[in-house]
Amino acid sequence: MKRLIRAYIIIIICLLAGSATASVSPQHFTKDEILFISSYNSDTKYTYSSISQFVDEYIKLGGKYSPVVESMNCTTLENQAEWIDNMDLILEKHPHAKLIILLGSEAWISYFSQTDEKYKELPVYCLMTQRYGATLNTPRITTVYQENTDAKSQVDMLQFMKGFNVKLCYYYEYGVKEDIEFIRNLFPQTENIAIISDNSYAGLSQMKYV
Repeated sequence: MKRLIRAYIIIIICLLAGSATASVSPQHFTKDEILFISSYNSDTKYTYSSISQFVDEYIKLGGKYSPVVESMNCTTLENQAEWIDNMDLILEKHPHAKLIILLGSEAWISYFSQTDEKYKELPVYCLMTQRYGATLNTPRITTVYQENTDAKSQVDMLQFMKGFNVKLCYYYEYGVKEDIEFIRNLFPQTENIAIISDNSYAGLSQMKYV
């Protein structure tokens, strides 16, 4: 997983930096921003490490936009009604964002539920989640809203990105069928397989996918 993230960060850097060769120090940043929006606390090792690597390389390659990190603090499914409000506050707080990097499922579905045309025009990079998401019965999260959602209802994340200026998208795809075949090859007498998940949107999405 760490190797995958490092590979993603390198690709992002290359796309951003272009042919820039001159170095720039943080004090030379402009008021324009690269806005990272993380679903979870950006201080976690996994997220912090990825963002730090990006920023370090971006500075070395001469990038001049100010890197800014905001967290939506999406802890459990219980606070899903707050996700859109959190996204709205972050976007309003950063009117000079020239590029938005979305990290995590909640950030994806909340951003792509925005209706303002200016957010549809901004360049966006999408990272750190799987392709298929769970439906929710929260009307404001229009990307995944389904009034009578059930245990199998899913959405294809790539479909609701249409109409937005998505420049880069990396997602996880899981070989569930292959995993089950592998288990049965190792343990031919297996009759039941239990799926253990957590109370997060990513956990719910994975459970429905399985």
